[in-house]
Amino acid sequence: MSTVGTTINPNDVILSNHGYMKIDDIEIAELKDLEIKLTPDTKEIALMNSATKGEVNVSYKGSITFEINKVYSRFKPAILECAKSLQPFTFSLESTVYKSDESGEETIYIEKAWIKGDINLFSLKSDNDFLTEKYEAGFKIESADFIDTIDDGEDDWASL
Repeated sequence: MSTVGTTINPNDVILSNHGYMKIDDIEIAELKDLEIKLTPDTKEIALMNSATKGEVNVSYKGSITFEINKVYSRFKPAILECAKSLQPFTFSLESTVYKSDESGEETIYIEKAWIKGDINLFSLKSDNDFLTEKYEAGFKIESADFIDTIDDGEDDWASL
């Protein structure tokens, strides 16, 4: 079967892992790489009847590192407008991972995340170079939720 002259519907392409940044449910950027971490802040304590010291978690720090694959025209103007008014630039992040057999998906949603560090408002690369940019962001762990989770067939752990 010849594919010459055939139009491919992008919605028919096999599902893959993807993520988007949104402000007020408007997509502002497509993510290439994404890593979301929780880092515990611990305090060292002495354990009774032990020569070993222990640690207790006192708080968590939420961090996001991501690379934008395709820069939308809405991303940097939104950052610039916030900067002009001395307002923090906050965004929502939604990312989905699909099982290889498409039988399930897992989605995380984080709202009110903020960019950390320098923000490059404009950069230029050669015509055949695909533009990507890397950023770090922070978030409050109370603003993160899993929207969908892949069913593993076990009882819900929260009900145990």
